[in-house]
Amino acid sequence: MNLIVLIKEVPDMRRVQFDSERKVINRSSAEADLTIILSEKSKDALCAACRMVNQICDKHGVLEAFMACTREEQAEVLAIRSNSYEVIKDTIYHSLDMAVPPASMPGFLQGLLDLCNEYQAKTNFVSHIADGNVHNDILLENTRPPAYHKVLRDLMYQLCFSLGGTITGEHGIGKLRVEDLKQQKSPTELLIMQKIKAAFDPAGILNPGTVLEAQGGFNHETPVFIKAVLEESKHRHGPIGRLSQEL
Repeated sequence: MNLIVLIKEVPDMRRVQFDSERKVINRSSAEADLTIILSEKSKDALCAACRMVNQICDKHGVLEAFMACTREEQAEVLAIRSNSYEVIKDTIYHSLDMAVPPASMPGFLQGLLDLCNEYQAKTNFVSHIADGNVHNDILLENTRPPAYHKVLRDLMYQLCFSLGGTITGEHGIGKLRVEDLKQQKSPTELLIMQKIKAAFDPAGILNPGTVLEAQGGFNHETPVFIKAVLEESKHRHGPIGRLSQEL
């Protein structure tokens, strides 16, 4: 048993239009909304949880709390969240994936807004409040990357670190954030990570350049048994074995 509660900061948050394929084609000028999905073992427990949410809303001056009780209403609320990217994707230059301890979320969000205001920049927020994950964007200006984008990104990272956060909470380092990771991890920590990877991938052929800078070839600290396996592979498979080193 579950219920979706949509808490809105403005009365017209639900005024989102969809096309025939349920993609968002328009949205209101609302500043923020909060979606809470409740799941309880009984109807009574669910109603009690809803009352508690409503009391919290009243205490903090929320203008309207909409409860999606039917499956159709629930699908409509989730469609707003799932399809909102269609509205903003063409305006985004760089998307971030930072995360902080959940208790630090209010200060973090306000700090990000303050930084954007300092640079007269606009941003989007999609956040997972329960785990402290924030997806916010640095937007294009006149279809071009803003001149301040690197400085603003780094200031956002520093704010995140000051709250005990990390540069990625959900999407990972990948190739996009390899250089960014150097702002969070010390040279010693990165060296340890490199050595751990080298122990399992001494030839540097497993997804090179992902998370860590590409490091190819043997070194004197490569475990002997791994060297032996790769050397045996080279002799048995000829070019295939040699290719593994060249990659």
